[in-house]
Amino acid sequence: MAGKKLRRDGIIVVENFMSKETCDYLLGNVLALEKTYHASTLLDNDTYLNYRGSESNTNDRGMLDVFNIDHAVPELSKFKTNNSIIDLVQFATRKNCEVFSVNAYLNRGIKTTRDFHVDDLKPITFKGFIYLTDVPDNSYGPYTYVKRSQKFSFFRLLNLVLKVVGYRPGFGDMPLYNKRRVLNAIGKRGSLVLSDQTGIHRGLPQEDSKLRVALVINLICFDERSELNEHWQKVLREKIYYPIPVDNLKREKFEKSPLVGLAHEQRS
Repeated sequence: MAGKKLRRDGIIVVENFMSKETCDYLLGNVLALEKTYHASTLLDNDTYLNYRGSESNTNDRGMLDVFNIDHAVPELSKFKTNNSIIDLVQFATRKNCEVFSVNAYLNRGIKTTRDFHVDDLKPITFKGFIYLTDVPDNSYGPYTYVKRSQKFSFFRLLNLVLKVVGYRPGFGDMPLYNKRRVLNAIGKRGSLVLSDQTGIHRGLPQEDSKLRVALVINLICFDERSELNEHWQKVLREKIYYPIPVDNLKREKFEKSPLVGLAHEQRS
């Protein structure tokens, strides 16, 4: 059963979760946004296009992370109430679970991907990656996960010891892990990769010109909503999430671009 496997390993891959036709349609929308906005931009519909590496952190330099993409592509709002994903996560965690935002990742020949790390420890969060392009091998930079690393282990203890003795990795970095349990989540477009983000993971570096585009369904788990801090309470009320404070950023008018004819770019 998929739920039991997710609870045990922290990750599952579900093939054919989305039809190829839907993938190509959504891919066209993501590529249209990339073609229209060439720098990090906050739009007046609450979508935020973040080109990573424009700040001091050079991890994933050049990667496009589109926050709240469902405000630009309304068809994606259905994923905020997608029971097939929510039910799997609730079964795996034995907690309540809600989708708090929908993103899109666009990686095109990105080589400076962050090394193995965890996103957070509390609250527990999950991500559902739906590949909109084929990711047939490691040259495309598949999502990579250390199975069962969401549980406390000898390797987590070693990483804590490294910090105690003076090694100063970035927040959440996990340089030590069980290499025998590494899963490179390759798959065809339409595949769902559902992952516990308290486990050790990364995206592999890509080779030149390789394209990987994925929707990202972001979920948070809790026993009771009231246990969450004020930040998460607000996120769940508004179903909008930003990586940085945006109150002082200028909002640009959202201009819905015609879909660009690049849906089959990765197979040209």
